[in-house]
Amino acid sequence: MNIIGNKHGNIKTLTTLIIGTLLTAVIALSVLIGTAAPITAESTVSLSLAPVEQTVKVGDTFDVAIQAESGSLEVVGIDAYLEFDPSKLAVVDMNSTKSGIQITAGDTLTTVIQNSADNTNGYINYSAGVLGADSYPSGTFTAATIKFEALAETSTATAVEFSTSAKRTTMVSGESGSVITGSLTNGVYTLYSEATTTPTTTTTVTTTTTSSHSSGGGGGGGSSGSSDFTLSTSGLSTTASLHISSKGVSQNTATLTTTDGRASLNIPSGTTLLTSASSPLSIISTQSMASPLAASNDNLLIAAYTFGPSGATFNPAIVLSISYNPADLPEGLLETNLYIAYYDGTGWTGLDSTVDATARVVNARISHFSSYALIGKTTASEISATTAAGTTGATTAGTIATSGTASQTASTYAQATTDQTITSTPAKTATTTQTIVEPKRSPVIFWIIAIVVILAIIGSILIRRKGPTPKE
Repeated sequence: MNIIGNKHGNIKTLTTLIIGTLLTAVIALSVLIGTAAPITAESTVSLSLAPVEQTVKVGDTFDVAIQAESGSLEVVGIDAYLEFDPSKLAVVDMNSTKSGIQITAGDTLTTVIQNSADNTNGYINYSAGVLGADSYPSGTFTAATIKFEALAETSTATAVEFSTSAKRTTMVSGESGSVITGSLTNGVYTLYSEATTTPTTTTTVTTTTTSSHSSGGGGGGGSSGSSDFTLSTSGLSTTASLHISSKGVSQNTATLTTTDGRASLNIPSGTTLLTSASSPLSIISTQSMASPLAASNDNLLIAAYTFGPSGATFNPAIVLSISYNPADLPEGLLETNLYIAYYDGTGWTGLDSTVDATARVVNARISHFSSYALIGKTTASEISATTAAGTTGATTAGTIATSGTASQTASTYAQATTDQTITSTPAKTATTTQTIVEPKRSPVIFWIIAIVVILAIIGSILIRRKGPTPKE
């Protein structure tokens, strides 16, 4: 009798222990999932040659920097493999104490793994990183500097390009060995002889360069002696070639459109376009974001693009337009609740936007390059709001609770038929820069609880099938 009773007691004890353990696991998982940090977008580091284009006299030397732009992302190492035409350019050795040809290492990535140039085959191999550090470099910095000598005149600009071949792959490494390589911007350089005073070159590689450009007719006028060039684009088509002065000021108006036709940049005449190093901007690139950070559950991300080079600025601000198809919007999402946001490194921050329901396009002014997205608000949420500084610099802050619709735009944009100049006029409602608060939800918890309940029922059935404990 005691044996049977003990068996029954052991079953009850075992069942109780199993259920207690599972409940403890559920509580632990709830805490872990509930407090987990939000998932962020995959970040990448852009590499570019600076300057992107330059005109050099044969026999002269000039410097080209390998520049990294990582934002807040930390860089552990860079493998830069470049190719150039050895009949046009030669790398100048910067370290006579070592054999071979060396380029100048940067100050940021202090451990140089390889540093060599080959003027016979037109190769540069450079690898450097930081070992055993508590923190790693981020932001914009120079990985290395190449000094070239111009050897021969070119009828078309000669290119210096990052290699992406299987055996010589340009790569940026992050923590734990992750590959975080982003866009690669090559350089093109026009070489002219002493006898050539006004070189005119055309290239499809990166840039078309001319000695001068004048939007007016006759005699050269005030632009005589200037060194204007044509802005190059990657991943964009343009309504007209955009001519840039030596100070980075656009000489005419042009609209640049992404290859999918959904996003466009309107750059009016007189806009100053500069790189992060405050030099004239010579190329604009874009690509769709493959894995953009999702907005909160009640803010739907519709389309996202990354414009580069990172850190480029515009004064005054230019207009970014992203189109939409009402048929593609989910049920409950109103066209008036669409807005453009930029990625600030941790999340999407809304911009002062306007919706043109007739043209089915959303417009916003931007003063710098980043990743931008078209987002639609579907339900109520709490929004931390800051009025976008835009081109005025004035800011106000506050917290806005919305019900059903998002606070909408405060500007409308009119495009003139002659020069496509964009103007703005205040609208009725206050405009906000929206930082979306992501609620912490975990539907996995409900499944775990359901499993625990099922196990508890099974345990209860097992106990009952054993019957009552026999009496002595």
